[in-house]
Amino acid sequence: MDFEVCFLPREATRQPSPVAVLIDVIRASTTIVTLLDRGCSEVILVGQRDRPRVAELRTRLDALVCAEDTSGLKAADADLTPSPAALHAIDLVGRRVILATTNGTLAAELVRDCGVEHVLIGCMRNARRRHAVGGRAGAPARPEHQPGVRRT
Repeated sequence: MDFEVCFLPREATRQPSPVAVLIDVIRASTTIVTLLDRGCSEVILVGQRDRPRVAELRTRLDALVCAEDTSGLKAADADLTPSPAALHAIDLVGRRVILATTNGTLAAELVRDCGVEHVLIGCMRNARRRHAVGGRAGAPARPEHQPGVRRT
């Protein structure tokens, strides 16, 4: 198996790469895994481009918003903070959550924009398993009975 390690999406030499593993150690990837572990049915990633649409997405998707401001604190329009420690005890079974962070969801947006077909979320909490990111806004990334992640 041949692979390359890129610290930024623009460093990839194979365009488009068929698979990428996104690891944002500070917050986003661990938050995504924590949300899914807490029972979320779906995590919708929102990058910079779609951040102004969060209120519309919240209503249309009947979702909670998990977002931070540029200082890393819970955003004013958020229901949840993207802190894995703060999310650990929250029951999110069957809920959709929109996730917007200042770095990780932006990285996911950039990777998808590079044409990567399958983006997997990696962190220390899921070193033995990966969660797939895929789909388009309005379309489930996985069958209804499986939790999944998608980006807008």
